Amino acid sequence: MSRVRIRAALIISTLVGAGLVPISPPAANADAYVYWPGVVSGVRVTAQTPTSFTVGLNAAAHASYYRVAASTLASDIWMVNINKATTRRVGGWSATPSVTVRNLSYTAAPFYYRVATINGPHVRWSSAFHQAYLAASTPTGLTGHAGTDGTYLTWTSPAASGYTIEQATDAAFSTGIYSYVTSDDTHRFTPTGLLRGRPYWFRIRSRTGTTASSYSAAVSVTPVTAVQQIRTVTYNSLSSTFDGSPIHATLHQPSWWQRRPGQVALLRGANADVIAIQEAGPVVSRTPFTLQVNSIANGLGSDYAVANSDPGPNNGGNYVLYRRSTISQVGTGGCWQLGYAHTATYQLLRTKSTGATFLYVTPHLDSVRGPVYDAQRRVETDTMITDAKAYAKYHQVTSIVYGGDTNSWPGRWETTDTPGLAMQRNLTTDTFAAARYHTSAQYASINLYTPTPALGGSADRQFVTGGIAVAGWGELLNLYQGKFLGVIPSDHNPVYADIQLPY
Repeated sequence: MSRVRIRAALIISTLVGAGLVPISPPAANADAYVYWPGVVSGVRVTAQTPTSFTVGLNAAAHASYYRVAASTLASDIWMVNINKATTRRVGGWSATPSVTVRNLSYTAAPFYYRVATINGPHVRWSSAFHQAYLAASTPTGLTGHAGTDGTYLTWTSPAASGYTIEQATDAAFSTGIYSYVTSDDTHRFTPTGLLRGRPYWFRIRSRTGTTASSYSAAVSVTPVTAVQQIRTVTYNSLSSTFDGSPIHATLHQPSWWQRRPGQVALLRGANADVIAIQEAGPVVSRTPFTLQVNSIANGLGSDYAVANSDPGPNNGGNYVLYRRSTISQVGTGGCWQLGYAHTATYQLLRTKSTGATFLYVTPHLDSVRGPVYDAQRRVETDTMITDAKAYAKYHQVTSIVYGGDTNSWPGRWETTDTPGLAMQRNLTTDTFAAARYHTSAQYASINLYTPTPALGGSADRQFVTGGIAVAGWGELLNLYQGKFLGVIPSDHNPVYADIQLPY
C-alpha cells in the first residue's frame, strides 16, 4: 500500500472513531484493487474502557482496511442485516489490524460484533460474530448491615452483569478468604454461613462479561444473628384441565393419574421444607372430592400439608405446601389479585427449630412473549412486591421469599425480563444469580414435553429479600442417558433453592 493511501486511511479511521464522519468505506480506486482480501482470523478484544473497546486480528493478505460493525442487538450484525440502516449499529475502520470502536454509551450488555477485511470493493466478513464488553467500573459506597433482619451488603455501581464479593476474617484479606460470584445487577448481597458475633471484612468488584473492575474499599461487619438453612421448591404442576390437549404444539398431555407418580417422586426426593405449586386447582376426583394439589400432598404423605391460604376458586391454582416436622404455618394466608387475571398466594411460615419467620409468596405470571406481555408481567410483579412488603411490615416480618412461574428469565427470546428487573429495583435477589452451587443448571425449567429436556433459562424462579442467604440452586429431573425416564410429569421441572434464614 502506498504511503499516501496509508495516511488517508489513518485519517479516515481517526475521524470515524471520533464520530465525525459516517461509518462507510473509503472510496475505491478502480485500478488498484484486484485481489480479494484474506480471510479474517485471530479475532480478539485487546482493550476496553467504559466507552470503547478495541478489536485485534491477524493481518490479512491484500487487506487495505479492517472494519468492525457492532451492536447491542445481535440481529443487527446478521449477514442479512449487516448493510441495513439501524441507529444501534456502531463501528470503526483502520488501515492496521487493530480497530477501536469509540464514543459508546456505557452499558453492561454485550456488544455483538463482526469483523471485515477490505480491499477496494471487495469485503470479506468474518464467518462468525463475537462479543465484547465495556470495562466495568469499581463499585462505591459498600456498606455492611447487621441487624435482626440479617447481615447483608449494599453498594452503588453503574450497571454490571455481576459482582465478585470477597470475604475475609481479617482486614488484610489474608485469612478466611472466600469469594462469592453473582450473575445479575442486584446491588445487595447476603453472605452465607456467617457466625453471630464474629467480625468479617468484605470488598467487591463489578464484572461485565469476563471484564472485572478493581476492588472497592473494604468494610467490616459483625453479625448479630445466626442462620438456619431450609430448602424451598417451586413447581408448575400443569393443570389437569389440559389432559389430552396438544402441549407445545407437538404432543398430547398424559392424564393426571399418569403424571402424578412422577411429580410425587420428584417432590419427595427434593426433601423440601416448603413447596410452592402452580396450576394445581382442578378437581381430579369426586369420590372423595380431591383437588390436584391435595392429590400431590396425599402422595407426599402425612408430613406435608397444604397451607390454609386458599380463598376459593380465585387463587389461580397457586398453593403453598409445608413440611409439618420442620415448618409451621402462622395464621391464615390468602391470595392477591395481580391484574390481568393472575394471582399470587401467600402464607406466613415459621421454622420449628429456631423460630425464624418468613413470608412465602407464589405467583403465576403471564405466559405470552412480546413487549405487551413484558409490560403486564412488570405490573404483576410490582403489584405483588408492594402487597408483600405491606403485609410483611404489618406482621413485623422482614424475610420474604417469592417463588413461582414468572414465565420470564434473562435472555429469553422476544422478551425483556421485567420480573427480574423489578426484583433488582427492590434489592431482592434471584436465587439462581446468588447461589454458591448449581445443579442441572443447563436445563430450561420449561421442558417442552420433549423426550430430551430443553436447554436454557429457568422460568420457575425464587427471589429472596436482604438478610436471606442463598447456598444452592438446582433443578429436579428424572433422566436416563440424557432423556426423561418414563412419563414426563409436567411441562415444567421443579426448581429448588437452599436458603439461609436469619434468626
